Amino acid sequence: MNTFEEELVEPFFIGQEDVNNSLELGIEVALNKLRSNSRYSFIEDVILEMKNWACFQQSRINQLDTSFISSEEITSWTTKKSKNQAKNKKKMQTESRRKNRSKKK
Repeated sequence: MNTFEEELVEPFFIGQEDVNNSLELGIEVALNKLRSNSRYSFIEDVILEMKNWACFQQSRINQLDTSFISSEEITSWTTKKSKNQAKNKKKMQTESRRKNRSKKK
């Protein structure tokens, strides 16, 4: 059983046929082919590379379509810290209400 059959490789990024083709070319030829392709070059200036990404452009962030994200997913993205803060706030509010009620009597 190979890594593709075990579903350890994401076929969106590379397929079995791509791997087979590279193996047929041989290591040196396949590496030279990658070296000549600008898509597979090393990143030398991270800021230059990433400055146009949508996540760093406020105007583009506002235009992003987030309709594909469910409210459950958004909820799951909240951090434990913020959940704990909300829980603690609610607890304090409840305690405060109890104290205020006992003062009125």
